[in-house]
Amino acid sequence: MYSNLHDLAEAKRGALMTLESFVLESLREALAQGFFLPGEEINEKELSQALKTSRMPIRQAIAVLEGEGLLVRIPRRGTFVTEVNAEIVEEIYAMRIELEALAVRRAVPRMTDADIARLIPFTAIRPETIATIQQHIEMNHAFHEALYAPCNWPRLLRQIQQLRTAIGVHLIHRGKFSPEREEASIREHRALVDACHNRDAERAEQLIRQHNENAKEMFVRYNL
Repeated sequence: MYSNLHDLAEAKRGALMTLESFVLESLREALAQGFFLPGEEINEKELSQALKTSRMPIRQAIAVLEGEGLLVRIPRRGTFVTEVNAEIVEEIYAMRIELEALAVRRAVPRMTDADIARLIPFTAIRPETIATIQQHIEMNHAFHEALYAPCNWPRLLRQIQQLRTAIGVHLIHRGKFSPEREEASIREHRALVDACHNRDAERAEQLIRQHNENAKEMFVRYNL
């Protein structure tokens, strides 16, 4: 696990970022890719060895991720990957529904033809080509990132990303969705793209609310 984290981090090391950002993004991506299980303890010593850094930037990164809800510190026990329960899932999706509705409501009237063109390839994806849950998460993230980007509110986009990652950390360990659920998700994406093409922000907002309600129902069914 920590050796895999070392390999992931080495790929990032050449990027132009501060040490603190490098450690934070490496750990955040490790969580998103399922390097750690929900409830697993985070070992600061092994992290510092894997990332070839002192413990100070490790602790700073942990504090940030704790604030984002991805990690939880338990006094006299340690730091652990957050485990979700029904109440946490309800809170996350309630926030996502409102924030993503706001993002799409603001984004649609500002979309250019090029913005919509970036969404179209996601409507042609076939469920049988999505072999793993990680592929689903990456495809889904890329679609929603492109969908919301024209809203051009970076704070809103960061908050949405954090909430989506908080769910993705748990989905990554599922294995694979059923072809039926994959097809339903892609069909919902197609409807959203049609609404964007028609510049119908009200319809797009309705669709994104229902899309997230469906995602919540699926998460509760298979993860709680």
